[in-house]
Amino acid sequence: NQRSVFNFTANNVTGFPDGMTIDSDGNLWVACFSGGQVINVDPRTSRLLQTVKIPAERVTSAMFGGPQLDTLFVTTSRFGLTDDQLLQQPLAGSVFAVTGLGVHALAPANKAVRPEALNSPHTLAGKRYTTTETL
Repeated sequence: NQRSVFNFTANNVTGFPDGMTIDSDGNLWVACFSGGQVINVDPRTSRLLQTVKIPAERVTSAMFGGPQLDTLFVTTSRFGLTDDQLLQQPLAGSVFAVTGLGVHALAPANKAVRPEALNSPHTLAGKRYTTTETL
């Protein structure tokens, strides 16, 4: 029983749906590749509930984690970006931790990231940053 739960064009949402997850309220969190955002959609009503802007254009996936499963971890890509694009979005390729959303995971997933890896410093275009940026 395939059905469309949300239309990007009809709702003026930029980008293309990529990775997604579901929260404890049964709502979808959809990464918008080439849209620089994650959207929260009620799949029962097709209503856009909220938008979370991400400082990178190529948003690839979203998954809840953290001790209370209430942090939305958002992955991005820098693959194929030009030097000019990388200057405009130096954090492309990072993982972002979004807090304060008021929801949590539907169910715990396997732990794929070691806690000590979350704050490991890296260098991007001569600038140091941490793998996880909190928005």
